[in-house]
Amino acid sequence: MKKNTMTLMAAGTCAMIAASASNAAVVAGWSFTGLTGYGASPLTATSSDANVTVGGLTRGSGMGTASTAAANAWGGSMGAARVDAAAAITASQFATFTVTAAAGYAVSFSQIDAYNVRRSGTGPANGQWQYSVGSSAFSNIGSALAFTTTSGGTTMSAVDLSGFSALQSVAAGSAVTFRMVMYANSGTGTFYFQNGSGSGLSVSGTTAAIPAPGAVALIGLAGLVASRRRRN
Repeated sequence: MKKNTMTLMAAGTCAMIAASASNAAVVAGWSFTGLTGYGASPLTATSSDANVTVGGLTRGSGMGTASTAAANAWGGSMGAARVDAAAAITASQFATFTVTAAAGYAVSFSQIDAYNVRRSGTGPANGQWQYSVGSSAFSNIGSALAFTTTSGGTTMSAVDLSGFSALQSVAAGSAVTFRMVMYANSGTGTFYFQNGSGSGLSVSGTTAAIPAPGAVALIGLAGLVASRRRRN
């Protein structure tokens, strides 16, 4: 009876852990409806998972707010022409945000959801998504992107993050930083994230509770008990 009780307790613990991870949903997101003057920097997320802390959408120091801004969009003006991503990074010509799991939780990222961007004629023609976990160096996410100058902007496809092991089960205390590096601009043009036909900018994934050491030990003990029962 004691063995059966422990097995049932462990099974219940496993069920609670499994229940703490939900299907992929928005972990952090921004709507740009009503924004003027390029939007605040940092811009507070308009939606987020209850088990994470989100750092606001922030302009790098190489992005300004000169000239008249588009409505219902967030972005900035370029400080000067940057021919490639390396030059743009050196000049802090990028936009960033962070996501950090709350104590007792881990976060896994599935994708940067489809979004819309807009640029002026002298704004950046290319962009590159990158990520960093904790204090690690930034790594590219996929290939460089191309942006058009149409008034309605460019709808960009969702960016798959599920294949990046560093972005899966990131525990509390390790901030994940995402950034869009903007380059190949011919002057001090503008760049925006805008609502377009979508819902703004967002990243999706899941959060899950990390079991306490005692629960892990209980699961292991239950497995040992079950193994012995099968041998008897």
